[in-house]
Amino acid sequence: MDENASRPVSVRLVGVEDLPILLANQFILQVHDDGYLLICGQVAPPLVLGGKEEQRHQLEQIFEVPGKPLVRLALTRQRLVQLGQLIGGVLQGSEQPEIGS
Repeated sequence: MDENASRPVSVRLVGVEDLPILLANQFILQVHDDGYLLICGQVAPPLVLGGKEEQRHQLEQIFEVPGKPLVRLALTRQRLVQLGQLIGGVLQGSEQPEIGS
């Protein structure tokens, strides 16, 4: 084999099963330098108790709902495109949920 020839090598992420599974329901994508920042967060709706009138009054007092940031990922444009293709493929049912190098 030519020493300059490339060949595919699989990547195995070790310890994935040891990571906690977190629910992310808020996403922000920022342009940053020559890439992107993907921020994933979690927001729970506020607890509103009482009758309809009490709930209405409580909701009128809420001006923002705090969210918990979970992760901030830096992605190159190429990786962002790959992530978009991966998500699109999974939603269409045509891709395996895995991204390569």
